[in-house]
Amino acid sequence: MNWVRMVFPPLVILFAAISPVRAARPGLELKNNESLLVVEPSSGRPLLEYDEKGYLDLQFPTGSLIKVFTVVAALKQDPSFKNFRTTCRPSRWSNSSFETCWYRQGHGEIGLEEALAQSCNWYLREMAERIKPINFWETLADFGLIKRQRLAEYLRWSRRETLEVMVGTGIRLKVSPRALLYAYCALFNGGYLFEASHTGPAGVFLRVKVSPEILRVIRSGMSRCWSEGSGKSGLLSSGQASVAGKTGTAAYYCSEDTGSWKTHGMFVGFSPQEGLPRAGIIVFCFSGDGRRAAEIAGDVLAVIGRLSSRP
Repeated sequence: MNWVRMVFPPLVILFAAISPVRAARPGLELKNNESLLVVEPSSGRPLLEYDEKGYLDLQFPTGSLIKVFTVVAALKQDPSFKNFRTTCRPSRWSNSSFETCWYRQGHGEIGLEEALAQSCNWYLREMAERIKPINFWETLADFGLIKRQRLAEYLRWSRRETLEVMVGTGIRLKVSPRALLYAYCALFNGGYLFEASHTGPAGVFLRVKVSPEILRVIRSGMSRCWSEGSGKSGLLSSGQASVAGKTGTAAYYCSEDTGSWKTHGMFVGFSPQEGLPRAGIIVFCFSGDGRRAAEIAGDVLAVIGRLSSRP
C-alpha cells in the first residue's frame, strides 16, 4: 500500500478513528480497486494517500468532474450564463446518451447552480452548445488539464466529440485523478495551481485568474451537490456537513448496440466548505460510481475534521 502521512497521525490511528463508522458499514472498507488522495489545498502538500494499483497517476475519462471547468469557460465567455435556465425533459433508456440526461425522469426546469449540484447532462449540453471551443480548451489549459502546445490538435476534434467532453460523457479526453484534484484546488486556494506529481507538489506551476463571482457560483453549486445533489450519499453516510464537492461517473466501455457499459467513479471534495479548506480529496473507484466515491470521501473528511480539532 502507498500511504503518505505528513500532517495527520499514522495509519493505525486514522483507522482507529474511522473504525466506528466502518464497523457499522463494513461495505465501505477500501478495496484494492479504489484509491484516494488528500492534500492541503493552500500548499498542495499530500496529507494522505492510498493507491495500491497506481490509479492516481493513470489517465481516465473525466466523467462529470469536467462539468465545473465547462461552467468556468462559459462564465468567462459571458457572465450572463449564471442566469441561464433550461428544461431537462424525461427520456427513454433507448435514447442516445448524447441526446439525453443521465437522469431519465428529467430534472425539469433547472438553473446553473442546481445543474452543478445534480450533474445535469442536458443543462450542460445546452450550455456547451453556446461555448466557443477555443474558450473551453483554453480553460482546460489554464488549469493544467491539457498541454497548451496541443491546443491546435484539440481544436480539430469534431463538434460532437468536443460537446461530449464538455458534458462529461466523452471518453476521448483522459486526465489523471491527481491532476484533476490539483486543478480543483486552484478554485479553492486563490488560483494557485500546483504541479501534480506522485512525489508531492514541486511549487506553484501556474497562477490561474478566475473572477470572484465565478468562484462563488462554483463553490455554491458544489456545496449544493453535497447537501442536496448527486453527492448527498456522502453526507448521509458520514454526517460531515461542511463539504463542497462534485461527483463523476465515467464510462470506460460503452456499447449502445447492446446497452452495456462499465464505469469508474470519482469524487472531489473540500472541507470545510467556507473560506480556505483544510483538506481537498479525490476518491477514484475503478468499476465503481460517483456515489460510492462520495461515501468514502465523506468518511475520510469526517475523520480528518475530528483529528484537526484535537488540541
